[in-house]
Formats: sequence, C-alpha cells, structure tokens
Amino acid sequence: MGGQRVEAAWGRLGSWARTNAPSAYADGVQVSPAEIEEAGRALGVPFPEELVVLSLCRGRGGLDRLPGGALMDPDEILSRTLLMRDLLADAVSDGEAHDDYWHHAYLFFADDDVNGLAMDCRPGDGFGAVGLFNEYSGVSFDRAPSLAAYLEELANSLETGSAFDGYVPIAFDGGLLWEPAGAEREEPHPDPRSLLAVRAALARPAEQASAAAPARGPQPDPERRSPTPGAGAEQAGGASAPLFVRQVVRPAPQPGAWQNTDGDGRARYTCLSFVHGIDEDELLRRYGALTEPPHRWTRPDVVAAVERRCLPAVRIGRAAGGWVFAAEEWQDPIEPSGYGMRVETLRRLSAGTRAVALQIADLRMHVFDDGDIVSEFGTNLLWREGRADLFESAKERSGLEAHGLTARVRLALLRGLLRRELGIVLADHALHGPLTAAHFLPLLHDPPAASSFGEGMGRLLADVPDQRLRSALTGQVRHLAERSGLATYPEVGQALDDVGRGWTGPVDDDSPLGLRLRTVRAETQAIQRIRYVGRRGAPGEPTALNRVEELAWWRREEAASALHALVLLPPRVAAPVVQHARHTPHWRADLLAEVTAVCSG
Repeated sequence: MGGQRVEAAWGRLGSWARTNAPSAYADGVQVSPAEIEEAGRALGVPFPEELVVLSLCRGRGGLDRLPGGALMDPDEILSRTLLMRDLLADAVSDGEAHDDYWHHAYLFFADDDVNGLAMDCRPGDGFGAVGLFNEYSGVSFDRAPSLAAYLEELANSLETGSAFDGYVPIAFDGGLLWEPAGAEREEPHPDPRSLLAVRAALARPAEQASAAAPARGPQPDPERRSPTPGAGAEQAGGASAPLFVRQVVRPAPQPGAWQNTDGDGRARYTCLSFVHGIDEDELLRRYGALTEPPHRWTRPDVVAAVERRCLPAVRIGRAAGGWVFAAEEWQDPIEPSGYGMRVETLRRLSAGTRAVALQIADLRMHVFDDGDIVSEFGTNLLWREGRADLFESAKERSGLEAHGLTARVRLALLRGLLRRELGIVLADHALHGPLTAAHFLPLLHDPPAASSFGEGMGRLLADVPDQRLRSALTGQVRHLAERSGLATYPEVGQALDDVGRGWTGPVDDDSPLGLRLRTVRAETQAIQRIRYVGRRGAPGEPTALNRVEELAWWRREEAASALHALVLLPPRVAAPVVQHARHTPHWRADLLAEVTAVCSG
C-alpha cells in the first residue's frame, strides 16, 4: 500500500514539473533492484519498501530534487550513511553520547550539502518516518510519518500553491523556486507604542538628577581647525524631529588609568574615537547626540543609562594636541565593536579633519582623513590592495604587528604610535570620573553597493528602462510605507512625493527625513537591546512591547530601508532591497505586473 502511494505521488510531482517548471524536471536515473539490495546488505539495514519504490520510480524521470535535498542513488545512500556512522563512532570514542543525533538504523536518502532527509529504519511504530537532518541538532522524525505522506504533501503543495515546510512553491522562468511564506498575511499594529518613549519616561527621574548645569561654553583651542561649514546650523523638522546637544561640561581631572579591562577581565571601553580640531559640541553633533541636557556620568553611570533607555550613549572629553575624544562603554549587541568603528560614523567624524577610532577589546584601529580611510590596524585585518597605508612604516617600526604580544603590551605600543605619529595624548586620568555624556541616534547605514535578483529575473528585466523600473519600485515603496504606517510621518510623505518627481538623494543624517529614518531604526534596535538587557537581569520586561507592536516597528524599518535604497541607489541595485521588504513569495510576478502597468500607463 505504501509503495503504491509513493508511486502515485511521484507521478504527480513529475507531471507538475513537466507542465509548470520544466527546468526542475530530471530525466530518469536507472537503478536496479540488485543495487538497492546490495546497498542495504552492506549497511545491514534493508531499504524499506517505500524507499525501494522511490528509487525505482526515479528511473522514469521526475522532480530533480525535494525541498529537503537532492535524492540519492543507492551508492550515495550507502556512502553518506556510512559517513554518518563514522562521525558518530568518533564522537562515542571521545566519550560523548549522541544517541539522539544519529542512529545505526537511520538511512540518509536526500542530500542538501551538510543537511538533508533521513529515514528511520528502527523496528517499532516509527519505522519509515521521514526526518530533517541538521548538522548541529541531528535528526527530528516529526516531519512525516512515512515517505508516502511526505511526497503526497509535497505534491499537494505544488498543485495548490500552499506552503510546504514554511515555503511556497513558485514556478518562474521555467524553474521551481521556494519562497518564505506567511509573513505577508500578518497585519502590523496600526499605531505601535514607541519603546524609546516608554524607556525615556522610565529613565527620566534618574537622568534629570544627573543632568549637568549649563556650561560656560567651550574654550578656544589654539590648534583648532575651522569646523565644517554649516556644522552648527539649527536643524529643520519641528518638535517631532530629534535635535542635538549644544552645551558641554568639561571634566575635571580624576585619578585612574587608561586600561582596556576591568578587574573582572571584561573590556572597559568598547570604542574610543578621536577627532582633531573640533570642540566637544561639534563632536556630539557629529556623533548624533540628542538635544537633551547633557549629563555628568561615570562609566557605571553610562552603562546604567544605556540599559534604562535601550539607546546608546557616549562620554566625551578633550585630549592634548587639539584632539577631542568620545568613549563608548557598553558593548552593544547590535554593534559589538562600537558605533565609532563604523565607516559611516568615521566619515562624518573626519569631515574636514582627521579622525581615529580604536576598538579596544580586539585592538583594532581605523584612521580617516576627510571621509577617506588612510590607515588601519588589526591582527585579523588585511589592508586593501593597491591603497597606500599612511602609517605602514610607522607600524613596522613600532613592532605593533609582531606576533605573540599580550593585549596590554600591544595597547601600550598602539598608544605610543598615536602619540608619535598623530600627537594624540590622552592622560591616564581622562577616562576616570564623571565626563560629559549624551545618548545618540546611530547614523544611517550605507545601502548595499551591489545586489542581484538572480539570473532569471535579471534576464526578464534586462530590456526594461531604468526610469520605468524606478517608477514601479516607487509605487511599491509607497505601498510599503502606507501599509506599515511609515507614511504617516510628514517627512516620509514628502520624500515619496519627491521620489515620484525624480529626486535621487542623498539623504542627510540631520535632515528631517534622515532623522526620521534613524529614529525608526533606533526603535527596532531598542527592541533587540531590551531583550539583551533582560537576559542580564536589568529591568526590561515591564516596558516591553507586545509581539504585534514589535512586528509593526520591524515593518516600518524595512519600509524605511527600502525608501533609503530607492533614493540613493540605481533601480536595479535598489530593487532586491525593496522586494525583501515586501514579504510576499509572489514578488517576481508582482514586480513584472507593476512594470507592465507603468508601461501601459
């Protein structure tokens, strides 16, 4: 009975493939009953009837592969199953128990690189069950009670377009594709709470108590360069847009030491950034600090502040030689190396001057001059071929890149290089005690420089003019923004109108649109941080959003990323970003329909 069901289901699969996705149809692979019997004898596990029938059916042609992997002939089943037994034997010889990972009576029959499909051949109620094998977790036989049931479910999926293992079959350009299913049916919350606002209200009493008194203003620096033109201009956007800190309080010298670890061995400073020739006000502006009264925070204060608000913060001060510095001291789960190490941050910090960023835990360094990288250091970094490293000879002379150095010695050598080559002298006491501090909104990420549809979609769109494709994408992004609620912000609606009239950016971080996109991104990052904070035992859950609200923010961020890409990138590069945000398995057909509609309109 099971064999007949396998044969019938295999016929349905082949018929569907020939009609709808001929590229997914494979000619027959001839297998003899003797080969099947010999493989079973060599394994000491005879092939179950359903697997025997499937192996013979493949001789008549059919679907080239299952979603769980490419079907294997008896010799391949033999070799792969023996390999799994050898791996299990090695683990057992090392004293590890792996009975729930792989068993002598399992057969591996479909290969998906290191993963695949297996059949349970142990006597009992589970005999013949099909399971998904994962290299990390082993086999779980809750996928299907039999091979016949698995193939019947797959045939139903192809014939009806229903989901199979969370993916929807898509017949496109003669082939069979599997796209994630389900996300497009989840309606976001129309008006989610702002987690940033909720956490800010929670933190307000503590932060008001630590707010610094107005400063008398930054003092002239004889080595100060002129700031970037327009750097101090007020930002547009009204009360709804985040602004920036203007007043700074200078730290008094405190005893301490600049070291890279606390007593418990944890990294003390995630990232230290230095900028030459600007004052602390401008440093905060370039970092993206919010327009709130500045604080006087120690390192424990700033860690507590980040955990209260789930928004990154930075402490700043002045070093010798005309340099100012910024310290990030809470290892962010989203940017573990620190926001100061990001290219986008360094480009902005170094505008019209020079900026240096140090990632302390792993001792990495980037040096930027007026937006361009000129040097970097790190034991796992390779300098870009064809570009001169401004400090290559200095690094060689310092011995900084020698093997076998301890972190403490390497840090001392790095500090010496910064002092000799750049004039950066940071006093030992500068990072101890209270410093001026502020929360900041991370800068916009650069969109991907390149992305691709894949060969099939690229070929179908090859003759579509860029302007027509851009118009189709604009309609899709507008729909995303309206459906997610992103379009309710006036600056987003204005940007969509401008894009429709041909605007192609750039998006300034401080513009109303840039601030809005950064704030939306910060909302989703706060969701990630509150989970991290909760795992560490800090207060988190009482002000967490519900799942529907979280989904709404994720949808808004995806729409924001799609808009950002559409504004900055050529349409063929932006298109995959837009399609990713749409969460529909039918995005190919939808995009072709949009392009056709633009053409006919």
